[in-house]
Amino acid sequence: MSYCNLVIADESVRVEIGKWKDDNEGVCVYVKNRINEYLSSHENGKHVFWHDIVKDDAWTWEMWYPEFTESGVFLKSYHETYMRSDEDGIMWQTDERCDVYVEMSKSEYDELMNSQ
Repeated sequence: MSYCNLVIADESVRVEIGKWKDDNEGVCVYVKNRINEYLSSHENGKHVFWHDIVKDDAWTWEMWYPEFTESGVFLKSYHETYMRSDEDGIMWQTDERCDVYVEMSKSEYDELMNSQ
């Protein structure tokens, strides 16, 4: 687990990011905000939102597959979408990498992905 910034257009949100495994034992991550809500992508392929999943078993919506680039770490959802923001800073799903990403160095990324 590490703490980093989730960049949403021109804004930055401090988040916790940690390693998970999906239903097929594939490596993925979760993203959690300061009030313990998880970043979630709705199965409709449109909505991205913060979700309190204490009593929820829809964990696949909260699974993200990180992709390191020189511009930052882009997160691909379980539904194979990325995130973009609109003019109000609201996040939506999109088919291409856009303006929502995690600020993380290559060494921080490697440390997270190689952790137990």
